[in-house]
Order: sequence, then C-alpha cells, then structure tokens
Amino acid sequence: MSRRPNDSAQWRTAFAVITAVAIVAFVSVLPLRKLTDGLIDDYNLLADVSAVIESQEQSDTIDVLQDEAIDPLLRKAIAESRDAATNKTVAARVDSAFAAMTLHTTDSAAMTKPDAQDTVVSLPDAQPALRDENGIVAIEDYTLSKSGLSAMRSALMSGRMVRIAVVGDSYIEGDIFTQDLREKLQSRFGGSGVGYVSMHTDFPGFRRSVHQGGSGWNAHKHGEKGTLNAFVGLSQHYFTPKDGARALSTYKGDKKIKHVDQWEISRFLFVAPDGATVTMTDSDGENHTSTFAPSSSVQSMVINKITGSISLSTSTSSIKALGVWLESSSGVSVECMSTRGFSGLSLSSLNYDLCRQMDEKLGYDMIILEFGLNAMSASQKNYSVYSREMIKVIRHLRECFPSASIILMGVGDRGQKRGGELHSMSTVGNMVSAQRDAAREAGCLFWDIREAQGGNDAVVEWSRKGLIGKDYTHMSHKGGKVLAEEFYNALMMQLQ
Repeated sequence: MSRRPNDSAQWRTAFAVITAVAIVAFVSVLPLRKLTDGLIDDYNLLADVSAVIESQEQSDTIDVLQDEAIDPLLRKAIAESRDAATNKTVAARVDSAFAAMTLHTTDSAAMTKPDAQDTVVSLPDAQPALRDENGIVAIEDYTLSKSGLSAMRSALMSGRMVRIAVVGDSYIEGDIFTQDLREKLQSRFGGSGVGYVSMHTDFPGFRRSVHQGGSGWNAHKHGEKGTLNAFVGLSQHYFTPKDGARALSTYKGDKKIKHVDQWEISRFLFVAPDGATVTMTDSDGENHTSTFAPSSSVQSMVINKITGSISLSTSTSSIKALGVWLESSSGVSVECMSTRGFSGLSLSSLNYDLCRQMDEKLGYDMIILEFGLNAMSASQKNYSVYSREMIKVIRHLRECFPSASIILMGVGDRGQKRGGELHSMSTVGNMVSAQRDAAREAGCLFWDIREAQGGNDAVVEWSRKGLIGKDYTHMSHKGGKVLAEEFYNALMMQLQ
C-alpha cells in the first residue's frame, strides 16, 4: 500500500517529538553536577514538573478554588494563573536542559550575561494610614501626581451637581453606609434624591432611603446565562420587560432621612433597539409619555419637576432598561450600586462604549470601590492574583469614566470564632495589603475600612455594639452610619 503524501511529514514530526523527549529524559539521568564540577545542577524533568504541581496543590490558592463563597470569576483567574505558572516553569526547565547540552560549545560568561537590563517600575511606598491626632484615618494618595481629589474639589466649587458612585457587594446592600454618607454630603454641599435606583428589587423593604416597588421586569446580572455584555454598565445590571407584560417601577422618597423625600430631576436611561414608548407619572398624578426612535445608543427620558414619587411603565418588550436616577441639578448625588456575591473583577469587562455613553449623560466625578468579602477565606493568605486583577479593573474604569477619581476601599473587618472567642479572621490583613498594593500599582486613592473600624479585632467591639451582624461580616444600618462618619471626615480632610 502506498504511503499518503502527508504521512512522511507526520512521521517526521512524531520522530522529532520522541527524540526531544528522549534527549530530555537522557539529560535527566546524567550526573551533571559531577561531570561539570558543580557548574550545572543535576536536572530531572519529571521531578521538576511534579514539584511545580505539588507546590501549587499545597499553596493557599487551592483553598480559594474549593471555597463556594468565592466569586467564580476569581476562582477562574486563580486557576488560569496556576496553569500559566506551571507551563512557564516547565518550559523554562526544558530550555535550560537543552542549554546544558550545548555548554561545551558556548562561552559560559556569554550565557549568563543578560541581553538587556530588566526594567524596574518604582511604585510609591505603602503608606498605611493610622488614626491621627484628630481621630481620622486618612485617605491614602497613590496617584502619580499626588493630586488626590483636586478634580473633585474643583467640581464642588463649580456649582453643578457632583456625582459619586459607590460600587460594591452585599456589604453596602440596602444603601447601608451610602445612605448616611449621602445625607452628610448633601447637608454640606446641597443636593437631593438618592441617585441611581434599579428597575426592580427582590427586597423592597430593606432599603430605607427610597420605597421601591413594581412588577413585570426580568433582571439581568453580569455573568449570568442570557445576559448580554453590550448592556452591562457600572451597576452591573440591566432589566427587560417580561414576555407580554407591562413593566412597572415605582419610587417614593422617605421623610425620615434628610434630602431624599423630594428631588428635582427624574431620569430614565435605556437602550431601545426597536424603539420604545415610556410613561412616567409624578406625585401630582401628571403623566409624561414619550416615544423614542430605534437606536443602539443610550437614550434618556428626563422629567424636570420637583416630586416626591415617580412611577415608570413600558410595554416595549425589546427595551433594555439601565436604571432610574432621582437627583437635583446641583449639590451632590451619592449612588449605591451593590451586587451580592461579586468580588469586583467583573468590572474589568464592562462594555466600554455603553459606559462612555452613560458617562456623557451622567458625568461621574468619583467612583468608590468596596469589595473583598467574596474574594477572601479563612485559609487564604496569598491574594496576589486578586490584587493583579483589581489593577485591571481600576485601569478599565479609568478608561470608561476618565473624569472620575477612583478610591479603592480595603475590606472591612470580618470575624470568626477561635476557641470559643470572637477574633478577626486571620487573613483579613492579607487582603487589605493586597488591595493597598493594587491601589499603589494602579495609581489611585485608598481607604482602609478595617483601620477606620478599629484595626485588628475591631469586629469584637463592633459586634458588642450591634454595628455588625451575627455573621460577623456585614454591617448593620447602625454600623453603616458609624463608617460613613469615618469616611466623611477623611474625605473632608482630603478636600481641604
């Protein structure tokens, strides 16, 4: 039987691979140290590969992969990092084996001389902020120009509305912390309303600053099956009407909290690829109905009228609702954008075009990132992968929202019982250090929540005072108020 034309090439490839493996295996059994008078260490490919695998299996990162509470995006990033490290180490060992085989024909000095000097990037020194003589834990400034919040300071002096987004996980869910920070800033600089609110909530009574209701919406969260990344913005959610349903959202201000019982502007942002008809009704019962042409870009419907409630409805099934903003034309708006179970890593894949279009309509002056709970476990000590991924997040947000100052917050204190006594989880400090390193390398601002709470074992006092829940992790509304006071003082000191 005649051999097919490509059989010869395939055989040569297979022979080359077999030969390479045989050579490496042969080198592995040679007493290289003895033959070269100690110049070259003995080399064993299989031992090196097994050592790499063993070290990975024994490393702290394996605990993250097995912890169901950890954000799946982080588990994926750790797995990819582990595989890349293994492949890189094996490749380097194979290269060194072949280099050793040709040692007798190569000048050893030339081999050890690097072709080029490694470029060393000098990062600013870590400046952990301890409580000063005024009782303030300062915001650490790792920006390249040390400009801090100069842009924010200018915005506050301009007379226009200044917009702050606090993006985080369940730690701030229900407007905890942001509710009290908003009240303080609006009392000092003016402003009204709660800013961003979603189209629907599964826990309508949990949030105190706005009473939200409605029906007929499907919620789409980043990373979930069926979610289209083209419509995922800073809130990491968008909403669509249920099939055949009239989608309705209702919002009413709260009189017990300052500045949120009424607002001046009601704004609805959306994408309507097939066009849309939207009706908004204010507290006087006046209907405002608008019809929009088909567009793949972000559109908005704005009602400029002081009102204490607003309802929004649409029966356009193809509309992608991005959210409602309840605010004023001046002062400060503080928005709470929380997503339960997220580590923050999903922010690195936000749709750039969508974010830029939304920023043109809204104009963000500051983005505060509060994450870490869903990236931390009691056995995990090495958070270098998380730190590296958060650097990507910060850089991407800077591209999407170029006018916004970015503050990364260190994770709050988290407790666990040891020997029947409550203490800080031993790895919280490791996470805070990793987050501070991310801020340093990305060149943004950093604020240490844990230090502001009282440092190591702060969870003990916070638990005793009812500032933290029975899970020794999440703040109560009372605890959020205390933390908001701490951050407000730090922010005012930075803005002086």
